[in-house]
Amino acid sequence: MNVRRLALFFGLVLTAASVAEAMTVQAQLTYGSRQIRDGRIQSVFGKRPVIGFSLQAHLGKHLFAGVDFEHADRMSGVIGAYLNPAEFQLRGLDIFGGLEYGAKLVSVYAKAGLGFYDYHLSIQNNPFTAAYPVDRVDLGGMAAVGVKFFPISKSFLVGEIKYVYLKVKPYEDRIDLSGLRLSAGFGIRL
Repeated sequence: MNVRRLALFFGLVLTAASVAEAMTVQAQLTYGSRQIRDGRIQSVFGKRPVIGFSLQAHLGKHLFAGVDFEHADRMSGVIGAYLNPAEFQLRGLDIFGGLEYGAKLVSVYAKAGLGFYDYHLSIQNNPFTAAYPVDRVDLGGMAAVGVKFFPISKSFLVGEIKYVYLKVKPYEDRIDLSGLRLSAGFGIRL
């Protein structure tokens, strides 16, 4: 083995070990509501509750990276001029980076990233759409701001406002599934 490669390998191992020792991990569970910008979807399915789980690795004093998972139950309604029964579901997995600043009891943060959004739309009693239910994943963007309150050293309460940008074209028309997510919950430092 080459001496340079060996030195590089040990350098990477030492760097990873020092980052891992300085790194803290936070997990949080949130509950809130989701709005969808498209008026047709919003009028049929309305604001819906959403459950979120987030795992964040704080890589220094202010910098963090992580993943969010967002889940909402399947919604039913009637859509179109002929009032066809329809079902809709939207779930997301976000990968993000962010900054957090705060004092001992309160901190504020901002994060942004990319999301992979799985959506399902099926419209029954319509010969075109019933034969082609939509069940696919599209890429979108997200940005969020939030506040954390630390009443106990290892646990915290969190409130967050997140905007998701997602435009899809399941059939002939483009649908804007973008919208705000307002949520609150609790978390722990691991």
